[in-house]
Order: sequence, then C-alpha cells, then structure tokens
Amino acid sequence: MHSPLPPPAAPKIEPPLLPLAALGFPAMAALTLAAAIGPRGAGLLWPFLGGLGLLLACLMGAAGGRFVQLPKKGKRVLSALPLVAAFCLSAALALGLYCFRWQAKVLPAQGLEGQEREVELLILDYPEENFGRFYYRAQAAPEGRPFGVLLSSGTPLYCQPGDVLRGNLRFYGFSSGGLYSTQNRRLAGGLALGAYLTGGSVRQAGAGHSWRTALAEVRNRAGRAVAALLPGELSGLIRAVLLGQRDQLEGSASTDFRQIGASHLLAVSGLHLTAAAAFLSLLIRRMPGRRPLKALLAAAAVLCYLGVTGAPASAVRSFFMFTLTLTGGALGFRAHPLNSLGGAVLAICLCNPFAGGDLGFALSVLSTLGLITLCRPLERWLAGLLRPWPRVRRLLRPVTASLAVTLSVTAATLPLQLVEFGGLSLAAPLANLLLVLPVTALLYLSLPMAGFALLPFGASLAEPLSFWAGWLARGILWTARQLAAVPLAFFRVREPVWVGLILCLLLAVWLRRQGKPLAKPLPLCLAGLVLAGACLTQAALWRGTVTVALAGDESSLCVLLIQDGQAAGLSLGGYNSGLAQQALNAHNVRRLNSLLLPSTGPDARAMARQLLNSRSAGALLLPEEAYRGKDLESAGVPLYGLPQGAAYQALPAVAVRVGENWESLRFSANGREFLVELKAGTAERGEILITAQKDSQRVGEAALFLGGGEVLARGALCPAEGLLTLEEGMAGIYLHVRPDGRVDWEKM
Repeated sequence: MHSPLPPPAAPKIEPPLLPLAALGFPAMAALTLAAAIGPRGAGLLWPFLGGLGLLLACLMGAAGGRFVQLPKKGKRVLSALPLVAAFCLSAALALGLYCFRWQAKVLPAQGLEGQEREVELLILDYPEENFGRFYYRAQAAPEGRPFGVLLSSGTPLYCQPGDVLRGNLRFYGFSSGGLYSTQNRRLAGGLALGAYLTGGSVRQAGAGHSWRTALAEVRNRAGRAVAALLPGELSGLIRAVLLGQRDQLEGSASTDFRQIGASHLLAVSGLHLTAAAAFLSLLIRRMPGRRPLKALLAAAAVLCYLGVTGAPASAVRSFFMFTLTLTGGALGFRAHPLNSLGGAVLAICLCNPFAGGDLGFALSVLSTLGLITLCRPLERWLAGLLRPWPRVRRLLRPVTASLAVTLSVTAATLPLQLVEFGGLSLAAPLANLLLVLPVTALLYLSLPMAGFALLPFGASLAEPLSFWAGWLARGILWTARQLAAVPLAFFRVREPVWVGLILCLLLAVWLRRQGKPLAKPLPLCLAGLVLAGACLTQAALWRGTVTVALAGDESSLCVLLIQDGQAAGLSLGGYNSGLAQQALNAHNVRRLNSLLLPSTGPDARAMARQLLNSRSAGALLLPEEAYRGKDLESAGVPLYGLPQGAAYQALPAVAVRVGENWESLRFSANGREFLVELKAGTAERGEILITAQKDSQRVGEAALFLGGGEVLARGALCPAEGLLTLEEGMAGIYLHVRPDGRVDWEKM
C-alpha cells in the first residue's frame, strides 16, 4: 500500500543576505528625497510607500504554495518581493519620522521667524568663529516646545555652556532651496532658527548644566591645553584633527586642504574615529578580562571620544560600524562591511530624520560605499599593471593601495562633488598618499598628549609628545601648502560642462568592462579627450567674463577682480587670506597682475604677506603717504605709491580710479560701472554700489550690502529671496559680469 504523496512544498523565499543594508540604504534615500521635496511631499509619499509595503507583505503571506506552477521568471519576481517590501517599509518609516519631527520641532519654531521676543536661551557649546562673527549653539523653549537656535553675535558673549541667557532676540530663518541648503544642513545639526540679540541680556550661570555641556567643557579644556603647548597654526591643526575645532585654524591652511581635496583630514570623520578606535582598542586589549567585557569597554571609550568631538555625522556613522563589527567579533562571527554600513545608516536615519540634508553625512556614506565595493578591484587592477615587474610591484604595494583608496572614494563621490563644489581636485591622489599616514600619526600623538595635558601634573608627560607632534604638524602644513600651489590643483567644472563629463566617464567605464582588445585603451584616450574638451568648452563659455569676488563686513572689505585667468586685488580688508586664496584657487589663478592695499593696517599687511607667499604679483600698490615697511618690501614685489584720485590698469579691460581720501574705488567691467565704498564719506552715485557701511551716503541703481553675516541686494541684483545669509562659514559671493553686460551672482 502506497502512502499518498505529500503536497508540494511552497517555494522557498530567502530573506536578503544583508538585512541591515536592505533597510538602511532605502531609509537614507527616502530622507534625501524628503530634504529635496520638503515636508509636504514627504507627507504624501510615506502613506503610499507604507501601504505598498504592507500590501506586498500580505500578498506573500496569503500566497503560500500557490505560486509553485509559476515559470522561472515568475519565481524570481516572487523571491524579490520580500526585498521590495523591506525597501518600501523602511522608506515609509523614515519619511514618517521626518514628518513627525518637522511637526514637533520645526513648525513651531518657524512661527517665530522675523519676530522679536524676550526669550531664555540655554547655551549648549562654546562659540564657533567664522569670518569675524561668533556663533553659539543654544536651545530655546518660548512656548514650552524646545528647539535649537544658532545665536549670532559680532562680539563674544560673556557666557559658557550650561548658562541661561535672557534677553530680546530677533529670529531669522536659514536660506532654503536645493538639497543641501543652509536650512537642511542646520536642521541636520539640530538647529531650526537663527537669532541675534537686539539689546542686553541677563546671565544665569550654570542653570542648565547637563552631560552635553560637560562634554563641551571637556572639549574646550582639551583645546586650550593643546594651545598652551604649541603655537597658533600648529595647535589649530591639532585641534581640528583631534577635536573637530576647525575654526581655530589660522592663515590659509583650511583653503589649502580644500584645494588639494584633503579637507576630510581636518574634520573628525571616519578616518579619525577609526584611528582613535584602533588606538583605544589596542590599550584595552592589553587589560585582563573576558573578550565581551573588553569589547564593551572599547565601545564605551570610543563613545566618550565621539561625544567630546561633538558627534559629527560621519564620525557617528563610523562609530556604529565599529560597534557592529566589535559586537560581531565578541560573539564569534564576522560582520559584512555592507551590512555594518547599512546598520549604521539605519541607526542615524532613525535617530535624526533630517540627516538626509547633511552633505557631510552623504559624502561619508558614499565614500565608505566606494571603499567597500571599488577599493579591492582597483587595487588588483593597479597591481596587474605592474605584473611584468614583480619587485617593483612589491615595492609599490603601499602606493597602489593608497591610490586605490583615493580613486574609489573619488569615483563614489564624483557626482556629488561636481554638483556641490563645482569641480574636483586633481591633486587629491597625491595629497592623500602623502598626508593620510602623517595625519594618522599626528592623531596617535595628540590623543595621549591632550589626555596628559588635562591631568593636574601631566604637563611634563605631554611636553615630549608635543615636540614631535609640532614637527609633524609643520610637515603636514608645509606639504599641503606646496601641493596647493601647483597649477590646476583644483579643476573647476561649471554647468553644463560637468553633466557631459559625468556621462563621458560613465561611457568610459562601460567600454572598459566590455573586455574587447580595442576597448581597453579607449577609456584612457576618452578620459584625456573629455578633460581637454571640458577645459576648452569651459574657457569658451567664460571668455571675457569679469568676476568680482566680494567678502567683508562693516570694518573691512575684500574685493578681487578675475578675468580669463588673470586677477587683481582691489582691497584685502582685515580678513584671513584664505578668502582671497579660495577665490583665486577656484578660478585657477596663480599670479596677480597687481595688488592694491587701500588700508595698510596690520591685518591687511599680514593678509598680503600670506597671499604673496603662495603666488607672485606684478605690483603692490599702496597709498602715496603709507608706510611701506620691511614686511612688504621682503615679499620681492615692486612697490608703488598712488596718490588719491589716481587711475591705473588693473586688468587689460578694467581700469580702476581711486576716490578722494581713499574712501572709494571706481571701475568699469563689460560696460557696467562699479562703485566700491571703502569708508563712509560724502555722497556719490554709481551704477552698481558695493558697500559694507550701514549708513552709506552713496547710492546706485543697484546696490549690494555686505555686513552682519548677510548679503542684502537691491535693484537689478536682487534675487528672489533678497537676503543671503553667510552663517555657514561661507566666504562671500561672486558677481559675474558677462560680455553682454548681464550680471549674475553665485555663492563663494
């Protein structure tokens, strides 16, 4: 007697091999979309995605074994349904949290925009100084609903973290528009509005002290301890690398690192947290105890370091990946890198639904993704090129590994770099090859140095470390300065050239993967043609355009003229030379035709010396009665004295005339007349007025006011919003005067 055959088994639907990756990356994509379309679009989208995900889950549960007779393609579709359902549910959850957080935190705060109220502010951190202004992270709760506030002040306030300030504040909103706008980036940092005091304030010392303010105090004490051991520029570099205090960098160091594509080395990112985690884990591993306990201690130590640095998004991502990897090692299994990255992304998205608008977070995730997926294939390909020379291949193995890391990160972040930064650094591969190892060594020296310096009797232990750290910092700064001085270290790509560049690079990758003999040399030839074509197209589109680079405030004004690779400085003001360096580097200018110093104060002279250290100039122009001094004479540039009312040729097509008493400058660019007001004086009239004086007596058909951390345009220059805030550490703006006389402006 034969027993009946069992019913056919239902098709086995395998869950995704990387469940955290399948949940984390859709959540990040959804929050990025939410930052672009706003809360209204997100509010419409999350119920749809949630309903679709639940529908797919219900269909899979109800189907059971009914899909046995499906063809092979149908079974493949069925096996993908769990993944699609996970994608939809994860994205719906992220969008729902975004809408909820917007309703709870941002919407009540937006009702105060443009209003003036008496409010109590809890100061959360020490100020960050950007271009002469001080910015305090604070928390306000005018109606019992707390939200983050960025308090702006022209002078430092008498307060510290944990203090409560009570006074009249005027609230303003951050500029919006674009995926990574100021508003989105500030929301990702927990700040809903900006504000400034309109009068005096009353301070209550320590009324709001908490663990957050305690971490800020530790960070400040560590920074001051480092500053006491080393001079300004060296301690500024160490404080940026170790503690994330980038505002302490002096001179043009920050601009140099940005120029060579190594600015990530100055921010506390995954590289720094990984190095710190390896250092702390090495110390804890030497301790007696069981493996899970030591893993827990290592995670706690890294968490404390993360809190002291201010917990930037890229470092938080690295901490979650480190914790997942450490947990897997303690439990006896190895976590997949993509799964760890997806889990870290998911945790950040759930904790901070505004993370989709954080550019640093996006770059961190993309660069890590590039390292995981592209680094090893690129390293094997580079090693394969040296296969005929095995000894050379072994000798250059560290070089090929470093190049593979840099190229994989660049490839993964290239579209975002072109869109957001307007170009890419051609010096990045060499810069990372030369600087990553010294910066890591500097971090290893700085960690114990700062720890010893915080102890009551640890100064004697910190001094030997500070000696070696100082020389290492000098070498890093010198290397960055030399690389930044190389022509075309940063290649600026403007629209619409970068679109064609991306398409051609994708075509080159596709041809390289064809495997045909003729296809192998094509990518290199095509890349060269694309680069040459991009340079020629960009030069043709911008030929004849005069760019006026502007930055400043009520006490100083920085003005540069740039045209067809030539430049002239009209005023350096009292700002850091990094502003002028940034404008000149962005336009690939290596030499100044002339440099005018209407003000010869100590700040302007120091800025001129720093600028002339990195590039040459045809002439240095001073007021006729101004003191020249050895500091300017030693620059090796011819010095000339100009009387008031004199005129000179700044660029081949731009002549500049000095006003009476050096109060103003006039010049013409492509038929547009500009009047630059340097000092408050008698009434004058010009077509386009540029001023930083609040009570200006001069008028123009169009006016541009720079001051108070914002740019106010009137007349023909006025954009849709009319007001452009500069609180993001932005240097200033560019005015592009086209050959036909049309004037466009762009953020610097």
